[in-house]
Amino acid sequence: MKEIILITAAWCTACHAMEKWFFTVEIPGITFKAVDIAEEENANLSSVPAVLFKENGGIIQTAFGEKGKAELIRIINSIWPEGGK
Repeated sequence: MKEIILITAAWCTACHAMEKWFFTVEIPGITFKAVDIAEEENANLSSVPAVLFKENGGIIQTAFGEKGKAELIRIINSIWPEGGK
Protein backbone atom coordinates (compact mmCIF):
# COMPACT_ATOMS: atom_id res chain seq x y z
CA MET A 1 0.00 0.00 0.00
CA LYS A 2 1.32 3.42 -0.98
CA GLU A 3 0.37 6.45 1.06
CA ILE A 4 1.30 10.12 1.08
CA ILE A 5 0.67 12.00 4.30
CA LEU A 6 0.82 15.78 4.60
CA ILE A 7 1.76 16.74 8.15
CA THR A 8 0.42 20.16 9.10
CA ALA A 9 0.08 22.43 12.11
CA ALA A 10 -2.75 24.81 12.93
CA TRP A 11 -0.34 27.77 13.17
CA CYS A 12 1.51 26.99 9.90
CA THR A 13 0.67 29.29 6.96
CA ALA A 14 2.62 27.16 4.47
CA CYS A 15 0.69 24.08 5.63
CA HIS A 16 -2.61 25.78 4.91
CA ALA A 17 -1.37 26.77 1.44
CA MET A 18 -0.51 23.14 0.64
CA GLU A 19 -3.77 21.83 2.07
CA LYS A 20 -5.69 23.92 -0.47
CA TRP A 21 -4.47 21.80 -3.41
CA PHE A 22 -3.06 18.63 -1.82
CA PHE A 23 -6.16 16.50 -2.34
CA THR A 24 -6.46 17.56 -5.99
CA VAL A 25 -3.51 15.27 -6.74
CA GLU A 26 -5.01 11.92 -7.66
CA ILE A 27 -2.90 8.91 -8.56
CA PRO A 28 -4.67 5.54 -8.64
CA GLY A 29 -3.24 3.18 -6.04
CA ILE A 30 -1.87 5.96 -3.81
CA THR A 31 -3.82 7.17 -0.77
CA PHE A 32 -3.51 10.82 0.24
CA LYS A 33 -4.25 12.10 3.73
CA ALA A 34 -3.43 15.09 5.90
CA VAL A 35 -2.95 15.08 9.66
CA ASP A 36 -2.02 17.63 12.29
CA ILE A 37 1.46 17.18 13.75
CA ALA A 38 -0.12 16.47 17.15
CA GLU A 39 -1.60 13.30 15.64
CA GLU A 40 1.74 12.13 14.15
CA GLU A 41 3.98 12.60 17.17
CA ASN A 42 6.07 9.49 16.46
CA ALA A 43 7.31 10.83 13.12
CA ASN A 44 10.22 12.80 14.71
CA LEU A 45 9.72 15.74 12.36
CA SER A 46 12.02 18.74 12.39
CA SER A 47 9.60 21.08 10.61
CA VAL A 48 6.22 21.40 8.96
CA PRO A 49 4.81 21.14 6.44
CA ALA A 50 6.24 17.70 5.91
CA VAL A 51 5.19 15.08 3.42
CA LEU A 52 5.68 11.44 4.38
CA PHE A 53 5.86 8.86 1.63
CA LYS A 54 4.90 5.46 2.99
CA GLU A 55 4.91 2.03 1.45
CA ASN A 56 3.64 -1.07 3.21
CA GLY A 57 3.35 0.90 6.46
CA GLY A 58 6.94 2.20 6.54
CA ILE A 59 8.19 5.70 5.78
CA ILE A 60 10.43 5.49 2.71
CA GLN A 61 11.04 9.21 2.19
CA THR A 62 10.20 12.55 3.79
CA ALA A 63 10.05 15.98 2.15
CA PHE A 64 10.12 19.11 4.30
CA GLY A 65 8.89 22.60 3.54
CA GLU A 66 6.19 24.02 1.34
CA LYS A 67 5.94 22.33 -2.04
CA GLY A 68 3.95 23.29 -5.09
CA LYS A 69 1.70 20.80 -6.82
CA ALA A 70 4.08 20.25 -9.76
CA GLU A 71 7.01 19.73 -7.39
CA LEU A 72 5.10 17.18 -5.32
CA ILE A 73 4.12 15.27 -8.46
CA ARG A 74 7.78 15.28 -9.57
CA ILE A 75 8.82 13.84 -6.19
CA ILE A 76 6.10 11.19 -6.38
CA ASN A 77 7.23 10.19 -9.88
CA SER A 78 10.85 9.94 -8.71
CA ILE A 79 9.86 7.64 -5.83
CA TRP A 80 7.29 5.59 -7.70
CA PRO A 81 7.92 5.85 -11.47
CA GLU A 82 5.22 3.22 -11.98
CA GLY A 83 2.66 5.31 -10.04
CA GLY A 84 0.41 3.52 -7.62
CA LYS A 85 0.85 0.07 -9.19
